[in-house]
This record gives sequence, C-alpha cells and structure tokens, in this order.
Amino acid sequence: MENPGIETVAQNICQTIETLITKEEKVVLEIFGIGKLNDEDCMYQLQLAIGLLKRLKQKHGDIVITSGEPLHVEAEKNFLQKSGIQSRKIGFSNEDFINSATGADSIAICYMIHCSPDIHEAFIAANKNNLNQIIFVGNKPEDILIEGKRVKLLKDPEMIQKVIATADLKSFDVKPLLPKFPINFTWIYRFKI
Repeated sequence: MENPGIETVAQNICQTIETLITKEEKVVLEIFGIGKLNDEDCMYQLQLAIGLLKRLKQKHGDIVITSGEPLHVEAEKNFLQKSGIQSRKIGFSNEDFINSATGADSIAICYMIHCSPDIHEAFIAANKNNLNQIIFVGNKPEDILIEGKRVKLLKDPEMIQKVIATADLKSFDVKPLLPKFPINFTWIYRFKI
C-alpha cells in the first residue's frame, strides 16, 4: 500500500532534482546507508527511494538504482532485487566509493539520508573530480562539519568546507507530510565544482 505522504515527498524531491539537471543526462540513483530493512525508519527511506525511482523513470527511461548497505543480509538483498534495486557489496571507504563515479554523459543521484559525516567525506573525497555530476539527497551539507564525535573522524575538513561552499541548496520540510520520518528537512544539492 502506498503512503500518500511518501508519494508527495517523492514528487517534490523529483521536481527539485529536475531543476538541478542541466542537460539530457543518463540517471543513476544510488542509495547509501539506509540500514536494516526491519527498522521502520529504513522502510520509510526505502519507500521514498522507490517513489523517486518510479518518477525518475517516467522522465528519464531506464535508470540504474543500486543500494550500498553493508548491513543487508541475503533476504534483504533479495527483497531489494524484487523491488528493482541492485544490491552491491560496498564498504564505507574512499576505495569503495570510487566505483560510484559516473561517465561524462550521466548524473548520479546519491540518496544519503542519515549518512554520517565520515561517509559523506569519503564519498566527496573519492569523487572530487566528478562532484559536478552528482546530486545529493540527504542531510544539510553543513551538518557534515557540525562539532561532535563523528566530525572528529573527518580526515580533511578544509576540503569538505571548500566543497560545501559551492553547493546549490534546495530544501523542504518533510515533517508535515511524514510526521514519523526521522528527519525534518530533506536537502537536495549539487556542487558547482
């Protein structure tokens, strides 16, 4: 059964994503860090990702969608496969994220809601030569640099600060539509590097 709130949020995110796509590009949707599927928050995120996929396919045709979640067990991978999502083995390191870089004629939409600062940093560092081909859907970029235990894991906060300063930010409040969703605002952004 479809959740009307999730469907509305997916539609709003897709409309915002389309404002950041500057030319006819092949679209790759990559999900990072949604967690175990037996968790309600993760299922919200997965339903939203499937809603995005459905809408993006309407405009862009065939879209590759992958999930890089190291916690998924075989049953979860099979469930994702049946939902049209390719599960791929990935760890959260620069070496693994390098494989996410896209070709010159494509755009990657990285769905990274709730990813920690070190995961964002690893992805940005591994793809710094392709950042203009990536649209992020997730936490506010400045949150990557917020003081706390996780920010101490950052290896190059100055590089992250420079990249973040170039972001073309779009946001909207999710809470009225999805009161149980684990975040209040969803940020969509593309770096201008």
